[in-house]
Amino acid sequence: MWQKAPGVGEAFGLGVAGVPPAPLGQFDTDLAPERERADYYRAMLRGLVCAATPILDPEAPRFRVRTRNGALGEALYVHYSATAHQIERNRRDTEIAQTGCYFLLRQAGEARSFLEVAGEEHWLEPGDCLLGDADAPFFAREAGPLAFSLYLLPKWLVEATLTNSGRDRLAKGVATTAGSPLGALVDAWLAAVPVGGLSPAAAAGVGGALGRLCAVVAEDGAAPLEPDRAALRAARAQRVLQAIDRGFADLAFGPTEAAAGLGISVRSLHLAMEPTGLTFSEALTRRRLAEARTLLATPANRTVLEVAFACGFNDLSTFYRAFRRAFDATPRDLA
Repeated sequence: MWQKAPGVGEAFGLGVAGVPPAPLGQFDTDLAPERERADYYRAMLRGLVCAATPILDPEAPRFRVRTRNGALGEALYVHYSATAHQIERNRRDTEIAQTGCYFLLRQAGEARSFLEVAGEEHWLEPGDCLLGDADAPFFAREAGPLAFSLYLLPKWLVEATLTNSGRDRLAKGVATTAGSPLGALVDAWLAAVPVGGLSPAAAAGVGGALGRLCAVVAEDGAAPLEPDRAALRAARAQRVLQAIDRGFADLAFGPTEAAAGLGISVRSLHLAMEPTGLTFSEALTRRRLAEARTLLATPANRTVLEVAFACGFNDLSTFYRAFRRAFDATPRDLA
């Protein structure tokens, strides 16, 4: 049984050159007192799997995380279940702990999950799998309780039969759907891998076979889960613009608030704006100025200051400068 102890990172980290540790057993937040569970979980993510940051809602009901961990030769596996929350492996996390591994994630349970790997977005249904670089930043959330199996494979184990094009695909993540022939094979294979009970020689053989299977997936270049990428990009941009339309009047509204409302990372928010040719800040300022111009042109006995605040500007001089740049006039010219 995994126990809380000093030096968790050293005891359960991936070690030198991404070599996974020996079989690890189990982890359960219920092993810790309630007030210590969040720190207990953060320590587990930092040292047991690969350094990552949980994003917990302080208003949500008590969370629980349970894992079953072990090794298949050189590969490490984590069978993971938890109450709903988000997980991010950001730049700081990747700097703290480089794993030297690829990951293979199999979506389990009944919930749909969203993952962003190296700026590429993926939606996974139960039975779908995602293969990518464990040392690239990622962001994960699910529509309900988290449930997945995660395998970490030293890169040399996968790259033994991998071409350069396969490596390029893995840099952005390669997804397989449970409904596709190759995806169904991967899903069935992973579902059949036993948890423990294998001899060391058998476990090593299974780990090696898993590395070769990952290479097959990468070389196949499985199609993205969303077939029309141009339409998808346009739809994402429209969602962000709609969020701006709803929130622009709030003085505190910005990319962090918009991303939280949409359930995506701030990086995904900025990437979603690319088809518009505008940054998020530019689009937000345009919307606020357009509303201000409308209000100033409508007789309502409003002062310029009142209009500026009503449209989300918290500084009058900033409002004047932006208005003049946009319309070659001052707000008083229209008031």
